[in-house]
This record gives sequence, C-alpha cells and structure tokens, in this order.
Amino acid sequence: MWKSDGTEDGTILVKDISENYSSYPGGEGGFTVFNDELYFSAANTNASPELCQLWKTDGSEVGTVAVKLGTALVTASEIAVCNNSLYFVAADGSHGNELWKSDGSSGGTVMLSEKNFIATPQSFTEYNGALYFTADDGPSGSELWKLACSTDNTITKVKDINTGNVDSNPQLMTVFNNLLYFRAINVNSGEELWRSNGTESGTILVKDINLGPEDSSPQGFTAYNGVLYISADDGVHGDELWSSDGTEAGTKLLKDINPGPDSSYPYDFTVMNGTLFFTAEDSINGWELWKLQE
Repeated sequence: MWKSDGTEDGTILVKDISENYSSYPGGEGGFTVFNDELYFSAANTNASPELCQLWKTDGSEVGTVAVKLGTALVTASEIAVCNNSLYFVAADGSHGNELWKSDGSSGGTVMLSEKNFIATPQSFTEYNGALYFTADDGPSGSELWKLACSTDNTITKVKDINTGNVDSNPQLMTVFNNLLYFRAINVNSGEELWRSNGTESGTILVKDINLGPEDSSPQGFTAYNGVLYISADDGVHGDELWSSDGTEAGTKLLKDINPGPDSSYPYDFTVMNGTLFFTAEDSINGWELWKLQE
C-alpha cells in the first residue's frame, strides 16, 4: 500500500500488508472514502487474525488495519457508501458471497439476510436512499435489485426486465434528473437504454434505439448540462454520439461523426471546465480528441 503527494520524495510505502508477497490493495473493488478513512480490499497471506481482506487506512502504517479481525472475510465486489454505512459482497467461510454492511468497526461489520445469489451482486449505485445493484437469484436471472439503506436493510428485486430465467443484466447505472438510468436486455428490444424511479411500474425502456431485438448497446452514460450523453448503435449509423432528456422523443442521434454505417465509437466521456470531452474516430483524422461545443 503506497501513497503520493505527486512528488518523488512524497511517494512512500504506507504498509507492507502481505510481507514478501503482493497484497493488491484495491484490486477487487477499488478504494472508497468513508468517515475520513480509505477502505479497500487486500490479499493477505499472513497468519490469522489478519486473513480478513477488508482493510482501512488513515494514511499511516499503524492506522492501516483489517476491519474485522479473526475472520477470513473475502471481499468480492466494489465497496459502496449509503446512509452512512459501507456495503459490499463477501464470503466468510461459513456463507457464500452475500451482502454485508459495516460502520468501520469489527463488531459493526455484519452480514445481511442470506439471499444465496447465484452470481455476485455488482454495479452498486446509491439512489434516493437505496443501493441499487445487479444480481441473479436463479429463477429471474440477472436483474435489477435494491437494498433499503435503513435499519431493516430490506433487499428486493425491482423488476424482472427480461422475464423468466433470462438475464437482463443491468449495467452502467447513472443517476440523472432524479432517475436511475442504465442499459438492460429484453428479448423484444435487445440491449437498450432504460430508466427507473425505484418501482416496478416506473422501470421502463426509454427508447428502442436499434429497433427490434437487435442491440444498440448504449454506453458512456455521462450527464452534462441537463442532458444524458451516450454512445449507441441504431443499426444504420454505427456506434455514434447520442443525447437523451430521458424521454423517447428526446433520445436522438446528436452527430454521425463517422458518416454512414461505420462507427466512430465515442468513449471516455469526461467533463472538464464546463466542456464535455471524448475520443472518437472518423474516416479522415482517425482516433482523436473531440469536444461538445454548445
């Protein structure tokens, strides 16, 4: 575990977590700031009681410690914050990969109700006091779920978007204009842009960009100046730059950067100094840096 202030002299080892072996801090779920400490996963080959893979640090060697000592807690997801608690997926040796919560203390790190998800819950996104994620319970396939970040921590499925034991696989969850946007698969519309207000009836297809069962595979999901920008393929223009106000009529091709059926593949959307930058390819200049000029 290292830290840096951006200089050579200020780049120093914080702690050798797994002596003589790699600990890969942050490798499974990245780093998450919570209550002025940094939480992360780390592999530790040392003997008990520090087999726990959930760690935290205040930036010092002595303050870099396993959160729940005496357990073989193996983290298997990103670490998310909701309602002043940490949430993550882990296995403890007695249970498989389940949802856990933590207040940062050993005693306050506990498993929630056992759901026996077939696949590890992922894509945690906080929205309106709940934590939304993708999970597979078996009968419904991989679908959209939510966890109420309150004292009861109720875990419920939002909607079976691709009905039956077929995955809709919600991904790229993004909060925009007080709604949750994501891409998901439906047998009739393919992989397209969806939105949810957290209810079953309020979880709807925004637009079938590539009409019929073919996929538009939207990605990029970046809110900028009151508009959601994505890349998508409508089956005619290739993978190009689209914008959406959250309605079917307001979801439209913004520019066919690489004219015709060829794709420009816009990606790496980044907002800086009030401008949206991205990379794209056209038939004249190749891969270059672009910006949205209003």
